[in-house]
Amino acid sequence: MNIKPIIKPILNNFPFLYDWLRIGTGGTISARYCYSIWLRHLVKARQEGLAEIPRVVAELGPGDSIGVGLAALLTGASKYYALDLKKYANTKRNLEIFDQLVELFKKREPIPGDIELNFVRPKLDSYDFPDSILPEGYMNRMLDKERVATIRRLVEDASEQIGANITINPAPCGIKYIVPWDKEDRVKENSVDFLLSQAVMEHVKNPNHTYEVIYKWLKPGAYLSQDVDFRSHNMTWRWNAHWRFNAFNWRLLAGRRDWVINREPYSRHLEPMENTGLVLIAGQKIKDETGIKREELSEDFAYLSDEDLVTSGAYMLARKPIN
Repeated sequence: MNIKPIIKPILNNFPFLYDWLRIGTGGTISARYCYSIWLRHLVKARQEGLAEIPRVVAELGPGDSIGVGLAALLTGASKYYALDLKKYANTKRNLEIFDQLVELFKKREPIPGDIELNFVRPKLDSYDFPDSILPEGYMNRMLDKERVATIRRLVEDASEQIGANITINPAPCGIKYIVPWDKEDRVKENSVDFLLSQAVMEHVKNPNHTYEVIYKWLKPGAYLSQDVDFRSHNMTWRWNAHWRFNAFNWRLLAGRRDWVINREPYSRHLEPMENTGLVLIAGQKIKDETGIKREELSEDFAYLSDEDLVTSGAYMLARKPIN
């Protein structure tokens, strides 16, 4: 029996229990997961016009480690911003994942695909190691012993400051871990080449403002690559039954947790994203017709389109215009 829909609402109202139980965000505790996430986002962006490895990479909601960003640095990024709401990552876990990532890249391991990570988007046509993007000679330079040792020291030197605003910038790269991230001055305007998030945007309290901030951070021509999960995250028995609750009843169920989903459907992400000026250039929508029907919706969600009602998740790749 799946007890998550029962225990989560209880824990939501007692945040100290999460700290005691050390409940994390999941996913990024695995080096193979981080490896797969970075390479999937990189491959999809390359297919849609990304000309070179992005130099400045930002990640919204890295979670239990900064492994995705470390994968970006190992493939040639020079700076990584880890932007989170709360301190989840720690130095010990980051170092373990970093060492495993180095080995994965040295072996040019195929990207973990649908058999191993069938819930992960974006989906790819091929999960072979992307030799055309990361040729052997190039990766040999990126995995030079001195360069790898420098990146590792960046993580080591963070030590107990991992939750603070820190910048360590010896050549050839730098890491900035920012907690909390939710102010636009956390990152310089027009400075980011590539911003990604994986199952994060469904948690932010104000998606409209978040997209405005992301737009400011991105350089002209830069990419936003994100996967958004519109399901109830096991808080209801059917994947979209969170749309049955009015605002008052949802607050009772959700409790006081900062990370509770915002319940915004696909259209409420696409519209504010495009309103900022970002242009959607590729996407993958996941349809699921096993959820609640229109007559079961709360009045608060009567506006949902037929597409919203059956869209349980979406990968969205957008670009900031050059002019």
